[in-house]
Amino acid sequence: MVQEPAAARLQFDISMGIRADEPEWKHWLNDFIKRRQADIDAILLRYHVPLIGPDGTLKTAEAMEPDGYRTDGYRAPVPAGLRGATTLTLPALRHLMERSPGLRLVDVMPAPQRPADRPPPALWAPLPRQSLPGAVWLPNVGYGTLSKEQERYFRSGLEQITGGDRKAGLVLFCEPNCWMSWNAAKRAMEWGYGNVYWYADGVSRWQEAGYPVAPVTPVATGTTN
Repeated sequence: MVQEPAAARLQFDISMGIRADEPEWKHWLNDFIKRRQADIDAILLRYHVPLIGPDGTLKTAEAMEPDGYRTDGYRAPVPAGLRGATTLTLPALRHLMERSPGLRLVDVMPAPQRPADRPPPALWAPLPRQSLPGAVWLPNVGYGTLSKEQERYFRSGLEQITGGDRKAGLVLFCEPNCWMSWNAAKRAMEWGYGNVYWYADGVSRWQEAGYPVAPVTPVATGTTN
């Protein structure tokens, strides 16, 4: 009888341990895991760790594309694409930028919010936003539901950036696994912009590849830089 070789181990347990006399810490940790499960899964999937869902199927890093906008849990796995837009990876973006000098790069990362424990007149100086060179920053326009002020700001910003040309090439982005840029790109198309690109890899992947970044400030009414 031929002896079968030992099978490679394909299953590993991942656990966290706490001291027995710290029940409060246990409850806090369990609650944190539940609240941030999507983020934890996204990190593991990014490093190709296989994950099994509650239904027994293999999880993937690609979320299903919804019909509407994403309205919560913005830092979570995003869809593989956006209907009507061209989805760009980092190499594809670099190639597009080389052959399309008139491309508009639009960063939609939300602006930092003043901490609750630092109300005026306390000093508060958030770190400047670092983005792709030549990009303009339209913060707080990637939420699933926009206030009237946010919608007016987004519409005005796009008009300024494109000079009113609805056929201008627009690349919308923020960070990896962030629905903000997906929402913003979808909304731009619904407003009639016909040449929309969604750069899903975001600024972090750009930096990880060794490309330079530059500080940006939010676009103000009547300006584009």
